Amino acid sequence: MKKNVSTILLLIVFVSNNYSQTTKLFNGKLDLGITGIWQDADVSYNYYEDSSYNYVKHGLFKLSFIGSGNYKGINENIQGNFKNGLKNGTWTYDYNNNDIYQNDYYVTSNIKLTANYVDGLPDGTWTCIVQGKNRNKKYNRNTKKMEFGPWMNSLYKSTSAKFKKGILIGNLTIIEKNNEKIIETNNINFNDKGFYNGKYYTKDTENEVVNEYENGFLIKSIVRDLKTGQASVTDNSNKLITFRDLYNNENNKDFINNSEYRLHSYDNNYFRNLILNTFFGEQFNYKSIGGDLNYKEPNYNFEGISYRELKEK
Repeated sequence: MKKNVSTILLLIVFVSNNYSQTTKLFNGKLDLGITGIWQDADVSYNYYEDSSYNYVKHGLFKLSFIGSGNYKGINENIQGNFKNGLKNGTWTYDYNNNDIYQNDYYVTSNIKLTANYVDGLPDGTWTCIVQGKNRNKKYNRNTKKMEFGPWMNSLYKSTSAKFKKGILIGNLTIIEKNNEKIIETNNINFNDKGFYNGKYYTKDTENEVVNEYENGFLIKSIVRDLKTGQASVTDNSNKLITFRDLYNNENNKDFINNSEYRLHSYDNNYFRNLILNTFFGEQFNYKSIGGDLNYKEPNYNFEGISYRELKEK
């Protein structure tokens, strides 16, 4: 009996080892593939070789870029985990510009992105905080040198969102400040298909907007001029039953064919581009690092930020 047990255990170990992958550590350089930057980053990651002898990232990944020469002042650190070649778990990105000359000013800024993945797709909470300030540089006749002036404008922007299997769902919150004063606030909610859902609130220095959606359909809209207090209202609550029937029977062809309305879905390109620039900008190196299934060269794409309208047949 003991001999049989030992034999079974040996077989289990053999089978387990036969199917496991032996990981190795890579230390080297990575071409970032960013237009105008020709300096490589330093990377380290665990990997195994597949049946075609390709490296498959599996385990901890680290990237470090310390700009030198023409790129002095640009620094970045990225860290996260891969699972069989796909991003998995929490990834952190820390990107810094220090006194980089832009549009007649010297800009210092920091971007901190925290992203969560499950098997190569954004899944969980994503947050991005951008902070920046600028100053100029003038010739000082007394010292006979070019010297920096005082800090001028400061910018702060916080964006928080939630993804599920690559789709933007849940709550999207954006707060933007200029010189410590809030200049715009957005608070938007999406259902599990990425359609606007619930109250969508946005406010800037001129207008306040409250839109109420249900599964992508606009139920009520209030737009108020903050200078005059005048409000304009759009109320579609009389169509609520129709909205719900069409949404709940979207996959019922007979129901849709017999309805007097057609469904039309639209993307909000303003917020889509805002999310693309905030979470998926070139500085985060999706192309060169890989492992995100939403990235299809040369663009990043995701589902969500959609609304719907009814059209009569």
